[in-house]
Amino acid sequence: LLLKALRDQPTGGADQLVQAARRYWNGYVGPADRGRGFRHTGAVMLARLYGKSPVEYLQDEPSRLRARVVGERVLVEGIDDFDTLADIVRESVEFGAH
Repeated sequence: LLLKALRDQPTGGADQLVQAARRYWNGYVGPADRGRGFRHTGAVMLARLYGKSPVEYLQDEPSRLRARVVGERVLVEGIDDFDTLADIVRESVEFGAH
């Protein structure tokens, strides 16, 4: 859902996808370490850009760059809560991949 939020789309579409991801994350009850889950999210974003199974909906360079920046930031910054992850996604959508 977060990768889909990073593609070019009508206004408000990214926020709806981020909110759906938040509902999923908040509803998850399980043994997984949350910090590890966020790092995994960043790694999966990068893998879906550069791995053997790339996402088909991030074809344009601005969308791919946004996804790369978010994935890298999540890994480097050690994100440990969904609000911070959502802020990074929103920043990337609003301001481009700076």
